[in-house]
Amino acid sequence: MDIAFIHPSAPSAEGTGATHSADQIINHIAGRSHDVTVYCTSEYDYQAQQDLYDVEELGVRRGKIYNFAEELNKAITRKESELGKYDIVHSYLMRSIPAMGHLGTNTQTSPVVTLNAFGGICPRNDLLYMNQAPCESNGLLKCATCSVHESTTINWQEDNSIPWDILRSGNVFARRMRNYRMIRKGYKNLPGISHFQALSPHVKERYDAFGYPADKISVIPNMFDDHFNVPHQSDFTEPFNILFVGTLRHRKGTDRLIDIAQKLHREHECKFNLSIAGDGDLRPTLEREIDKEKLSDNITLHGHVPYNQLPTMYSKHDLFLYTGRWDEPFGRVFLEAMGASTPIFSTDVGSIDKIIGDCGQTVTYTSADEFTQELTSVLDPAILRSYSEQAESQLRQYSPEVITEKFVELYDRV
Repeated sequence: MDIAFIHPSAPSAEGTGATHSADQIINHIAGRSHDVTVYCTSEYDYQAQQDLYDVEELGVRRGKIYNFAEELNKAITRKESELGKYDIVHSYLMRSIPAMGHLGTNTQTSPVVTLNAFGGICPRNDLLYMNQAPCESNGLLKCATCSVHESTTINWQEDNSIPWDILRSGNVFARRMRNYRMIRKGYKNLPGISHFQALSPHVKERYDAFGYPADKISVIPNMFDDHFNVPHQSDFTEPFNILFVGTLRHRKGTDRLIDIAQKLHREHECKFNLSIAGDGDLRPTLEREIDKEKLSDNITLHGHVPYNQLPTMYSKHDLFLYTGRWDEPFGRVFLEAMGASTPIFSTDVGSIDKIIGDCGQTVTYTSADEFTQELTSVLDPAILRSYSEQAESQLRQYSPEVITEKFVELYDRV
């Protein structure tokens, strides 16, 4: 079977979870004797040593003056005759739905698109209406209102000049409205898509509710990366070492971390160290709040941590903490934590409770007080060890062998 795979970046590139997830898929599918050609949406390092698949540049123009969704679809359309010769074209980018649908209608190939967030139905990609409530529908007026709100509040927690704030707000709103236009085009071209891969049951439910055909959506989760299969090193005793890994942004709930740490320290007199691994727009805010609350002895901002260093970081911590607001489509970080047998404490969003099973606890976030109260209840050596011991069995369903077989079955079916 000849398969073209449209990569969210380029193989082996440092990047988001989507980049690493895509790498695993192509490595294991190519390893099953399929002929795979990877089309990169960013620059590929041709000196990288691999002989599993061929690599081509898709030719997507990137930069601040370009809208990625528009440029991605233009690039796919330019290569339509070339891509149409493959048996299957699998795109790991939701924003490609308009061009992928057109490809399926006008050629003999079978397009498959991964739904790994909500960019196919939400201009913001997170379905957080007005930055808070889960969104239940889309439309021009509603999406425009939400985009105006986002673009005018995005600068609240940053010390920027007024001209810069105005310029940035206008740019954010324009990007969201251009995304909305691509979403409408995607709806029109849905019949041309052979099948969709959703990362979790929750993602399938949301797309179904927004008008996507449920019978053309199969749930195939992320696969575990054996790179994270390392021995656990912490001893689950005070001071408890707590870890957050993720982009420092509102939907990830990183603004909640300081309140939680402050309450752990002052109200619960808990001895702990909080490591925050990641970078993003909220870093200046976190730095100010850490200084203001005099928490520099308890909190360390590590910034971006290279992918190959993350397994050791997980293994040295007693608990992985996630405070996100949005319905996380899946979250590779939970598999990464379980790989190092690190217990998990998370907000109850998306399908996280099903992903982690008995390896941790999920809690509905109503306030920092209640969330912290629940958190302190699991900061107990016996409870943490119990969660840690469940990791190996919970991870079996996400093994490369199990997930690769699901992709093979999907490709054979379409």
